[in-house]
Amino acid sequence: QQVQRRQLAYLFARMGYAEASLRQASVIPCASARFECEVLCRAHSARRVVEQGKLAETAQLLEEAEDYLHRGIECGALVDPWNVLGFQGLFPLFASREDSVPDQRVEMLYHMMESLLDAYSRALEETEARAAKQLTERISARYEELAKFWDRFGTVTVEDLPRVDAHEQLD
Repeated sequence: QQVQRRQLAYLFARMGYAEASLRQASVIPCASARFECEVLCRAHSARRVVEQGKLAETAQLLEEAEDYLHRGIECGALVDPWNVLGFQGLFPLFASREDSVPDQRVEMLYHMMESLLDAYSRALEETEARAAKQLTERISARYEELAKFWDRFGTVTVEDLPRVDAHEQLD
């Protein structure tokens, strides 16, 4: 039942139904699902509201999503990004690499980062197009901080995982 609710919560988040997503996630007893939904709901909602021209609301949603991401990592609900480099995206059951399984938490972290970076990129495009200089500077500064945070973990060097390069996202 937890797995079903988690998948339903992610589906609602991608569709832009934040309330329904968070309602499904709130029933799940593990904190990781709730943090993941909070990040994804805000990132996807930011994409939606930027299309409606609500740029200030977009910036607020992005900041909240980033805050949930950092809080989730700090409290241990989300995987520590250093594990990506340290364990090559695997969950070691024993000392040898052959006895490891793919760490699904890493894939979710990548998905959250991709969604967040994509939403930031879209918000920057729109604020530039509308000549909203203050918001562009605010969003750009936050994006740069997030890029520095993410890129320091060396996640792009792990060949078995998708490439999520924060600085490449803007190009």
